Amino acid sequence: MKVTVTKYLNVRVGQPSLNAPCYQYLAPGTELEVDGILYKGNSIDGSYEGINTWYKDEANNYYWSGGFEIAQLNVFDGSINFDFTPGLKAHWLKDNFDVSPFWKFATGKGITVAIIDTGISPHKDLLDNIDREYEKSFVESSLLDTDGHGTHIAGIIGAKGRSKMTGVAPDVKLLPLKAYEIHDGEINHHQLAEAIKYASSLEHVQIINLSLYIKFNDLVKQAVNGAILKGKIVISSGGNHNSNSVTFPASLDNVIAVSAVLRIDDSKEKYRLVHWANYGNRIDTSCVGYDMESCALNGQTEPTYGTSMACAYLSGVMALRLQYLKDKSRHYSVAQLVQEIRDSSYGEANHKTHLNISLPILSPMKFLTI
Repeated sequence: MKVTVTKYLNVRVGQPSLNAPCYQYLAPGTELEVDGILYKGNSIDGSYEGINTWYKDEANNYYWSGGFEIAQLNVFDGSINFDFTPGLKAHWLKDNFDVSPFWKFATGKGITVAIIDTGISPHKDLLDNIDREYEKSFVESSLLDTDGHGTHIAGIIGAKGRSKMTGVAPDVKLLPLKAYEIHDGEINHHQLAEAIKYASSLEHVQIINLSLYIKFNDLVKQAVNGAILKGKIVISSGGNHNSNSVTFPASLDNVIAVSAVLRIDDSKEKYRLVHWANYGNRIDTSCVGYDMESCALNGQTEPTYGTSMACAYLSGVMALRLQYLKDKSRHYSVAQLVQEIRDSSYGEANHKTHLNISLPILSPMKFLTI
């Protein structure tokens, strides 16, 4: 992958570390070939200006990733006609949440999901599906994901199956909109609102994935409501606070609020709440959100859990649904799809410590075939 240096940059020899030997530096404007994988720095001194990821070249030299902009990715875009392999579906695509039988009807083709997150790294399972024409960063840094959250979310929604796994909608278009740097850090309300408004302005975007939660903000509320008025499907995580509540912006009307569950025992449809996930009657539905293997910054895959991951799963299912409706020339409204999600969810007793609650759990195949 070709990158361009944006600031004077030291060349570190042999390891991704500020203490590694440095015999030269690169000036702004220098173009360089790197392998496209983001490497984690060591735990002692790997962090520099809040970013601890590095690139590597063929000579085993390392470069701080924050000193680059991507100069050329179009060699990947559209140059490889790769058909996904259903046998590579993720292990969490099973039982109640296995939508692979529906791939003979829809794979997300012609549908774009705007992922407002920490960006998306150029992972081999995602390159074919990333919308490079309209991607945008709303923070003062490169478009690249240096945190990993956005890349992980993108893989759940639409990994292509080039390595270990196929996402929910392997032919969906993924639009990276970088609105913050660190997924568990403070999110700037203005930047988030601008990202939502930008996604709303793009006619080809049908779904906005918000695997995040923040304190209530009127500017963000106006942006979300504006997106819904334009017919965008907004899906948001319900929060990870072990609380009978829904976090903002999932709490807004006609935003689909998602909680997370995991399967227990040997029953195909017996689930319980994921640790720390929110619950209660403001949750519209719950999806699988535990041990979610997906794309990582190192070019491999790694597992994690939470309502962010459940939110991404539902965005993938929604992409399948929208392609299916589009292919059949069936019209829909945001309110209609929100209600269909609720109608396709069943209540079940879920035991979590002292709790005995009923939680709506999505039956995705029921929703897809309405």
